[in-house]
Parts: sequence; structure tokens; C-alpha cells
Amino acid sequence: MFAIVRLNSFDQIKLAASPALEQFDQIHRTQPGYVGTIVVDLQAGRRLVLNLWESEEDSAAALSVLGPTARQRCRSSGPRSAGSWNR
Repeated sequence: MFAIVRLNSFDQIKLAASPALEQFDQIHRTQPGYVGTIVVDLQAGRRLVLNLWESEEDSAAALSVLGPTARQRCRSSGPRSAGSWNR
């Protein structure tokens, strides 16, 4: 199992008015090796996100799809990677 941990910051008004995050999540869920996501709402437009993958290779392969999609659909999110774990 492989995990990616991110601290994402959002403009709450833009997020509430846009389907972009839900659309991104749908694409995310269809990627090979995707296991699940845990989201912790930290308030004030911040969320701790834990993405779980079968392997680091699955995560890396999905990045080629998710990276451009994230930039296109979630420009206001400004995710900052806090680290990753491989277990």
C-alpha cells in the first residue's frame, strides 16, 4: 500500500460554486490501483487529504492523468504535498 498526504487550501466561495472538485474526484476514483481517499476538514478552507493506492507505481501512473486534470479543473485549490508513505 502507498499513501499520498496533501494539505489543500481552497477558496471556500469558489469551491462551493463549482463542480470541479467532484469531477476531479470522479476521475481519481477510476484510476487503476486507487484504494480510497480520507479527507479531514481543517476549517478555514483547508483540508488534509490522504489518498491510498495499491502501489507507488499505481500512484505515479495516475499522476500523468490527474496532474493535468487537477491543473485544469482545480486551479484555485493550490494543493501542497505534505509527504507520502510506502508500506
